[in-house]
Amino acid sequence: MKRLSVLFFAFTWQAALCQWQTSGNNIYNSNTGNVGIGTSSPTFPLHLIGSVNDILGITASGGGRGGIYIQNTNAIGFATLIMENNLGGLNSTVSLSVGGSTNSYPNFFGLSPINRGNLVTQGANSLGLGVGTLTAQPLVLGTNNAERLRIDSAGNVGIGTSNTQGYKLAVNGSAIFTAAWVKPYANWPDYVFRKDYRLPSLDSLSKYIQSNNHLPDVPSAETVAQKGIDLGGNQAVLLKKIEELTLYLIEQQKAMEKQEKEIAALKEQNAQLQAQQERIDRLEQLVEQLSKKERSTAINPKP
Repeated sequence: MKRLSVLFFAFTWQAALCQWQTSGNNIYNSNTGNVGIGTSSPTFPLHLIGSVNDILGITASGGGRGGIYIQNTNAIGFATLIMENNLGGLNSTVSLSVGGSTNSYPNFFGLSPINRGNLVTQGANSLGLGVGTLTAQPLVLGTNNAERLRIDSAGNVGIGTSNTQGYKLAVNGSAIFTAAWVKPYANWPDYVFRKDYRLPSLDSLSKYIQSNNHLPDVPSAETVAQKGIDLGGNQAVLLKKIEELTLYLIEQQKAMEKQEKEIAALKEQNAQLQAQQERIDRLEQLVEQLSKKERSTAINPKP
């Protein structure tokens, strides 16, 4: 009986070993079934079940890099890495941690189905997290099944629009700022206050407005409706007009002060003329009185 048991065990062990074959330094199993570790009913080619925290560990020795590489060899060429439950976060039961030092190159590639875009995050050198596309395709972010933000292949950003029209930032909608800076402006209109600046006359300005219905250098309503407006350039133009208006006011103030002095001088002259006229009137009255007295004496001489 003991001999039969030994023979049965040897036969079973030999049959198990026959399923494993070697090819050079490789070893493989020709069994086409599933392999279960921690389970007797595996449903995947390799199915691991465990009650401890760490179920699968990959450790690289020497100068290699530990990692999981998933490749699909069919015609489509797409592969997926699926983690159920949450991925990261405060109350997550599943987490993804990619770490490394200055010289490490950990990568995580997630490739979604056709025409759905690609996600690539890489923690190499000073790059903490990178999101982008591998080809000249746009990077699109959306909510509620609608596109909200797009970065095209040239790096132009569109918010609320997919057509940036070649601008680095295109926004279809309103925006609010607590502060906004325009790039350094080389020709800021302080030249208006230089002595050699020729300030247009008010007469020429009036004629220009009558002909064009807008101020010089200011874009017309039609131009703004078609092309929009350059905020930096428009601020410079408005400042120029304010400075020109300031010069007009200064000239008007000087003219008013001159007129006030002339009016004061005229008032003084008028007062002097009135005083002279009053003296003349009194003299005329005296002359008239003397004339009457002489005529009376001539008519009635003294005896």
